[in-house]
Amino acid sequence: MKKILMILLIIILVVLAAYAVTHLHIRASLNERFCLWEKQSAIIKSEGLKITLINAIYSPCPKNAMCFWSGVGADLNISYAGNSTRILGTVSTDAFGYKILVSDISSFRSCFIVNKME
Repeated sequence: MKKILMILLIIILVVLAAYAVTHLHIRASLNERFCLWEKQSAIIKSEGLKITLINAIYSPCPKNAMCFWSGVGADLNISYAGNSTRILGTVSTDAFGYKILVSDISSFRSCFIVNKME
């Protein structure tokens, strides 16, 4: 009985830790690389910009296969000054006067650099 309770406690702790990691907002800065897990947000406080990774799309075509679609991208929700937009970014995307560079896309995680457009 103690073993079962211990296993259940460990499972609960792992689930809570995973929930906390994916639901926390991180702070990011302009011109600096940051990474997000799916459903996680970054806030660039100095700019009032919030970027949420809705879905990391990692779907390369396997070797010697015929694929209908192959590629990688990041499904993003970007909020600024009370407005928000949803964008599928592949390499870079523009929103609200900012250029968002997308890199290191893998299953469930993507990295970004945000620059102000001039």
